[in-house]
Amino acid sequence: MSLTPEILFGDTWKQILSLTSKHRSENLSEYVKECECNYIRKALAENEWRISTTADCLGISRKTLWDKMRNWV
Repeated sequence: MSLTPEILFGDTWKQILSLTSKHRSENLSEYVKECECNYIRKALAENEWRISTTADCLGISRKTLWDKMRNWV
């Protein structure tokens, strides 16, 4: 018996595929950048846009957080 997505993930694999299918035209680095941006924005919102608190929660320095935010523009 060979492993298939259905065996490994059940019905969840179709949901995973549908979430990732819209990103197929992008390359991996663009996709990772988008995911990182979304993750950081969520963390900023959860911390009421407090840079120091958010940086601590993310385990990065404030400078690194600012640099990443500057790259979004």
